[in-house]
Amino acid sequence: MTELHHYATQFYATKQDQGRSAETLRHYRFHIDRFLAWCHQQGYHGNDFFGVAGAEVIEEYLAQLRASGMSLFTIHGVFRSLRVFYKWLFKRYALGDLECPFTYVSEPTKPDLLPKAIGYAQYCVLLNSISSTPHYPAWLYLRDRLLVRMLFETGARAKEILRLRLDDVDLERRSLRVLRSKIHKEDLIPFSRSLQTELGAWFEQRPTCTHDSLWPSYLHTNKQDCLTLTYDGLRSMLGHRCQAAKLPKFAPHTFRHGCGVHIVQRGGDISLVQKILGHQQLSTAAIYLRFDSDQLRGLYDRIFD
Repeated sequence: MTELHHYATQFYATKQDQGRSAETLRHYRFHIDRFLAWCHQQGYHGNDFFGVAGAEVIEEYLAQLRASGMSLFTIHGVFRSLRVFYKWLFKRYALGDLECPFTYVSEPTKPDLLPKAIGYAQYCVLLNSISSTPHYPAWLYLRDRLLVRMLFETGARAKEILRLRLDDVDLERRSLRVLRSKIHKEDLIPFSRSLQTELGAWFEQRPTCTHDSLWPSYLHTNKQDCLTLTYDGLRSMLGHRCQAAKLPKFAPHTFRHGCGVHIVQRGGDISLVQKILGHQQLSTAAIYLRFDSDQLRGLYDRIFD
């Protein structure tokens, strides 16, 4: 068991060196460490983790998770984490005659779930509900409108939006320079002419700060204490704005999914979704095609009914 814990530590370090995101590393660590702790409690050690015996241990663990009421989505995430770990282990080290247990493990049922997305109509309701009030400075209204628009219309991840600096916005070419969170590479995302106009107004009204972040926080008192907007601040703002618009509280990531859905529903090619959302694989973007089932059914009915 101690040796497998050592391998796990090396695995985390390797994935970090490869540039995997902090969220992915936490995901791996949580599921793998939890599995190893369960194995320790059950008394498994040594060769129990390999070959047919290892497959039985893993399947027993997954069955225990199912019995505890864990969702299929989470169980499949556990399976993928353990499979990545073992694949790395056998590629990195010569383990003699030992066999990878995932040669024998049956993959659990994949959850047939679509990611939660804000609909275009809901997005319009939210955007139109954001108005200036005498209780807050005018720039705050413009900032919140821009954040909602950029989350939905660029499809960038919330943390990618929050990392934007003033010089990452090219108003003339209508493009954003973003650092993709998962692959740590810069990318250019286009934006609309109407968003260009609002961004131009924002550059004029943005409060003076000691930092060059595109998004100052409202929680600052003077230029020496000018804070940048955090993820928690963004989530809180969206929750407040959604509540005021009498909408469900949409998390920041639902706007990214909403962008992908909207592109497909408006007839955009799936390769455009891949480019805008920054997916490395076309197959990842293809999930948004499934959102278009109602439109597809309507076309079918017009042809055959």
